[in-house]
Amino acid sequence: MIPPTGGPCAIVHRFEHYSTKAVILQVYCIICALLRHADNKRRRSHGSERTQKRAQGKRKRRPRRAQRGKYHQIPRYEDRAFPGAVSPRQGGKTHGHPPHRALTSLDKTHNFHTIEVSAVQYERQVFYMAEHILLKNDHLTVDISTLGAEIQSVLDKDGVERIWNGNPAFWTGRAPVLFPFAGGMKDDYFIYRGKKYPIAKHGFARRREFKVECACDTSATFLLDDKIEDYPFDYALRLRYTLSGNAIQVEYIVSNNGCDHMYYSVGCHEAYMAPGGVENYRLVFDKDETLLNYPLEANCVGHVPEQLTCNEKVLPLKEEYFAVDALMFLEVNSRGVTLENSLNEKKIRVDFPGFDYLLVWKKPNAPYVAIEPWHNAPEFVDAGHELITKTGIVHLFAGETNTHTHTITFLG
Repeated sequence: MIPPTGGPCAIVHRFEHYSTKAVILQVYCIICALLRHADNKRRRSHGSERTQKRAQGKRKRRPRRAQRGKYHQIPRYEDRAFPGAVSPRQGGKTHGHPPHRALTSLDKTHNFHTIEVSAVQYERQVFYMAEHILLKNDHLTVDISTLGAEIQSVLDKDGVERIWNGNPAFWTGRAPVLFPFAGGMKDDYFIYRGKKYPIAKHGFARRREFKVECACDTSATFLLDDKIEDYPFDYALRLRYTLSGNAIQVEYIVSNNGCDHMYYSVGCHEAYMAPGGVENYRLVFDKDETLLNYPLEANCVGHVPEQLTCNEKVLPLKEEYFAVDALMFLEVNSRGVTLENSLNEKKIRVDFPGFDYLLVWKKPNAPYVAIEPWHNAPEFVDAGHELITKTGIVHLFAGETNTHTHTITFLG
């Protein structure tokens, strides 16, 4: 007898030598497999239709995340070129967006009173950036971003830009806020009460989104009080910018909101436009100085300084000073210094009462000079990791508030 080759008869022939129980089990397995196959096919078809509808709906409605203002910060793009010398680090943020997209334009702006909200075009999608607060009087126009509470622009009465513009060919920063520490910790961590905490160079505040606590035509206050896993203190940092004539007063207001001791420091990092080559610029100190520069060694400073040639109060700047890193003056007598040049009458004076250390920095061949008063000293090569032993660290009791102030005056 020739066995049947298809249909139900084939199944019967296949199982004719099996027991009844075995046949029932095999048939049950086949039926389950067929049902699973049909269900998977139905799900794939339904999912495809749902995905298409969802994509069509997204193109028709405004992005909800932009309306609510909840975003994640985009990482730094120091190696990306884009028009206008504007850094996406300066306020760029998005929710769930891959950081590798290339920036294509920066051309959409919406005004809300004194607040400007910019938008960045990433390929075919638009994501909103940080808010910008505009302060203005008869002498200065100052633009401040809520990302890092960082000054983005300072125009004087002649319309001349006085703050570095963030050209990515050199450095995308402008005037970052250094908190809770200025500079880097040895080996990029500190120890507090036996626990190890990693910390980035210059702290975390410059990369965090601040809240606008209050703002008017000539003054604005920014607040940062986020809980940071790698900073074991309950803090509040306020940055208050106030215009007075041709000067900007910058106040770092630090509060200890916890029930225990708090340790921190602050530092200033404003970079100023210096076109025409640094050899045309000089620093004029308030007092006679014997300037000892502590050179950098393995991201820390050594104990053997080198003396710079200073004619009483005047230090002519040279490109060679910045071949390695910054000039680090740990024993400066003055609490005020003026950046002058031989090309025009434009000058910048920085007063820093209460700050014990002064750094002057620029990238090689870059057309800017950063004048940086710090409250803590840079890390020495033989420094330990215990936080409370750091030179210049501030000890703040529970419930207390400290204010650190420096003033920038734009002359000429």
